[in-house]
Amino acid sequence: MSRRLPNFHVPGFAQNAVLQLIAASGTGFIAYHLARVTLIVFGFTGTGAEATVKPFVGLPMLANFPAHFWTILTYGWVHNGFFEWVSNMVWLYCFGNAIQMMVGYRQVIPIYAYGLLGGGALFLLGQLIPSAAFIPTHLLITGQPGVMALLVALITLTPKYRFYIGESFSIPLLVVAAIYVLLTAAAFTNPAYLMLNVGAALTGFLTMTAIKKGAQPGRWMYSISERIGSIGTPNEYAQSQRGDSRRNRAMNSFSTSKTAAEKRIDEILDKINQRGYNSLSKEERELLVKASKDANQ
Repeated sequence: MSRRLPNFHVPGFAQNAVLQLIAASGTGFIAYHLARVTLIVFGFTGTGAEATVKPFVGLPMLANFPAHFWTILTYGWVHNGFFEWVSNMVWLYCFGNAIQMMVGYRQVIPIYAYGLLGGGALFLLGQLIPSAAFIPTHLLITGQPGVMALLVALITLTPKYRFYIGESFSIPLLVVAAIYVLLTAAAFTNPAYLMLNVGAALTGFLTMTAIKKGAQPGRWMYSISERIGSIGTPNEYAQSQRGDSRRNRAMNSFSTSKTAAEKRIDEILDKINQRGYNSLSKEERELLVKASKDANQ
């Protein structure tokens, strides 16, 4: 009798929006290029295969947009080349992970997605400006606007943030931002990509400003996702609930042995995981610092 293999599981994936975005973008990248390769196998030339597939995902000129309106939702999840995708994912991890730690994982995907929408919208509207220079030579596919939205959102949240490399060495966020802009400066010389990034930057700023005021711009996304999940897997959900109840009963004796302070620390850590470090009150931060010092003694 064959043994059932355990389900593949990425630790922390369910509550790690950065990994989810990388996985989604990677899936889009593979699907796009797999479609191109499939057409080539069936006799298309490389140029012909790209010309057949790209209009269904790439953001077109304004005149052609009504016939392919859905592309404003798809252009940011595919990339032209592997190294372009890897580069964007490295920056996404850098900026997205910082936001995730500061304000919670549920804010990352909305900022990225709204950045893509904002960048695409300004690209289309920008074509209304009379300018012969603003003529893209190809359909646009890139995740760069989402990365730009995350960067500007992070600067809006905490411009004095520092990226630590080891225990003593750190790099200021603004320096990292300058490096990013310099490395991607070639794209900004193209009016089309400039419009994409300016729109994304503005969207990232507005979204983070709303978050700082207490808004939850991604609540509707997670609400829909949770409803679909509960409908699609009702038996698994019920089983998990029953499993949680059994685990809770089994852990009762252990929980009663915890001190009130330990329980309070657990609550604070859960709060950080859900809403980010900035959601803590002054009292909660002091308690967390004190507990950290006690643990190191």
